[in-house]
Order: sequence, then structure tokens, then C-alpha cells
Amino acid sequence: MTLVVSDLPATLDAISSLSAQFGGWVVSSQRDQRHQSAISIRVPAESVDEALARLRALALKVESEISTSQDFTDEYIDTQSTVKNSQATEAQLLKLLGRSEKIEDALKVQAELTKVQEEIEKSQGRLNFLAQTSAFSLINVALKLGPMLLAVNGGPDQTVREGEPVGFRASITPPAGITEFTFQWDLGDGSPPVTGQRTALTVDTTMRTTATVTHIYQDRRDSPFIVTLTVTGIGGAGIAEGKDTLIVTVTKIPDIDVFADQDMTVRKGESLELNGSFTLPADLTDFTYRWEFGDGSEPAVGSLAEDVTTASAAHGYPDARPFPFTATLTVTANSEAGEITGSDSSQIIVVEGIPWLVGWDPFNSVKAAVLALSFTGRVLGMIVIWLGVFSPFWITVLAAIYIVRKRRGRNLEKAEEE
Repeated sequence: MTLVVSDLPATLDAISSLSAQFGGWVVSSQRDQRHQSAISIRVPAESVDEALARLRALALKVESEISTSQDFTDEYIDTQSTVKNSQATEAQLLKLLGRSEKIEDALKVQAELTKVQEEIEKSQGRLNFLAQTSAFSLINVALKLGPMLLAVNGGPDQTVREGEPVGFRASITPPAGITEFTFQWDLGDGSPPVTGQRTALTVDTTMRTTATVTHIYQDRRDSPFIVTLTVTGIGGAGIAEGKDTLIVTVTKIPDIDVFADQDMTVRKGESLELNGSFTLPADLTDFTYRWEFGDGSEPAVGSLAEDVTTASAAHGYPDARPFPFTATLTVTANSEAGEITGSDSSQIIVVEGIPWLVGWDPFNSVKAAVLALSFTGRVLGMIVIWLGVFSPFWITVLAAIYIVRKRRGRNLEKAEEE
């Protein structure tokens, strides 16, 4: 039998007492393990059913029970015959030993007599064992310490977005003397269970919290999912077990698309108005905005009325610097899966208060100048290339013009002479 009990030492003592009450005895007992023990007893065969019922009554749960029997009748009869034959042989040898006149003959008879007597003792021992076995049943009992109750809280039910990570963390309140813990999360979507052993004390030293387990639900079609947490604790007090379940609903929620204002250049100390816009997905409520200006100042926050898709804020940068500030607009709304956010940023260049610099973007100006010079260089290069390609043509044309002009000149001179 394998029995789960609440107290190992007390159960062992109770089983020992039970065997004596039935006129039996303890064959063996093992008490060297903290959470398990074993004991073997013999009770009269006619009392075995009652003894088994008494043993079951001692247990919180009977894990297993196996009964076997064996018919020893033939072996018992054969062994009895062997004992009788050996005893007859012994009697004959004793007579021969008494009539032996020579020492040599006496020694031979004595050797044979010793063998026969050993055979008698062995057969008689087997005969006694068979008689005892038939009269007393052997009961082997394995004892396991039953678990104490471990208070476990897996947290509230959750609604999460499809494809986004969700964290699970549990709190446990162990009985005194339970110091080591193993926890397992069955996440309910067919993925392998996640097992861990790391726990930590909370501010309330009677409670512990498990390490966070992160999971991503890739498909919401089978939602909601039943998540099961199982915790086992061990220690000097024994074993403790606890379990909790929660429901995880997986849903698809759209993103909030946010568009911050364009990049700008402003003078130091000048008030700047930032205007951003955002989308209004369905099933989202309680929209709020937050403008962060990137210079360490307090952000501008506020709630947004229904159907409003813009968020504005005014700010003055007290200091100029050679690289831009990053102004970020974040829009937050509530959904069935919790808060949903979206954000976007724009670059703000703050310059000293020189009027002709206002509105001038150094980076873009340099970029435009480089592009203009590059274009001019490419045009001049193309002209040179085309002049080189058509140089024979141009030389021929110039030579023809020169010859024509020469001839005209000569003709004019002749006409003047005439």
C-alpha cells in the first residue's frame, strides 16, 4: 500500500500498534526520510482484511494498493516429505556410527550425517517459513507526507492585446517551515508550461512573490484562455501545495497614430506654439495628451474632448544651443486591454535673437548650397564634355568662316581698286 498521511511519525507508531493488536509484529521500519517512510508488518491471515481497512482509515489518501497471493500447498507437502526422509536417513547413519569399529569408517559416517542434518535444518526452516507465511499475511506500507495548503494568488483576470507581451506574477503565503518553492504557469493556449523557482519576500514578510513570467498570445481566436498556476513548497515542515486560475482575454486593438508639428527654428525666449494631430480609433475612450519639450521643463498635459483630433501647447525655450531640442507629443486612451499610447516628435532649433537668423535653418541652408554648387559643377562639366566631343565640327566651322571673310576682303579690295 502507498498511503498519503498528515504525520509520518504518528502514523508509523499507529501501524506498529495495529500489528500488535492483531497478534502480529513489525518486520521492518524506515524513518530516515523527511517526507517519506516505510513499514512492513505481519498480521494473522484471517485478520488481513480488517487490518487493511484500519490502515486505509489512517490515510488522507490511498495512492495505490496491490494484493498478491500464492498457493504453498504442494511445496509444503514436498518439504514435509523431504524432512521425513532426511530424518530417516539420519537415524540409519546414527546406527552405522554406533557400529563403526574403525576411526576411518566413523569419520565417513559422521561426514554424511552432518550433510543430512544440514539438509534437515534447511528443510525444516523452509517448512516453518511456509507455515508462518500461510498463517500471517505480510503488508508493506509506503508512507508519504500529505501536502499542507499553500495560499496562492495568481493575480486578477487580464485583457491583453494580440501579439503583445503580457506579464504574470503571483503572490504566495506559505505555512511556517516551508522555504523552497517551485511554480508552474499553464498559459492555456497550448504552449509548453513555464516553470520557475525564483521567489522574493514582499514588504509583508509573511508573503512572497514569484518572478515575472512573460508570454505573447499570437492568436485571439480561442480567447479567452484559462491560465492555471500551481505552486509547490517544501521545507522542514513538509510539503505544501496551492493552485489558482485566472482568465486572459486576448483582443485586437488599433494603434493611435500621432503626428507632431513640423520641425521649426525659433529665437531664444520667443513663445512657440506646437500643434499635433492624431487618429481616433473606435472603442477607445478618455483621450489625454502630453507635450514634452525636451529642455527639462514641465510637460504640458490635458484631456481631450470627444471627436477632437489635435493637441496644442505653447512654450518658450530660454536657452539656445547648437543642436535641436526634441518636442514629443504622446496621446493616451483607455481600452478594454488597458491604456493605449501613441507618440511622435519634432525637432526645434533655438537660436540667439538675431532677426535675420529667424527662420533660417543652418543645416538645410548648407545642404541647399551644396546641392546648388553640385548642380552648377555638373552643368559646366557637361558643357566642357560637349565642346570636346564636337571640337572638330567647331574648328571646321570657324575655318570656313575665316576663309569666307578672307575672300570677301579680297573682293572688296579689288572692287575699290577698280
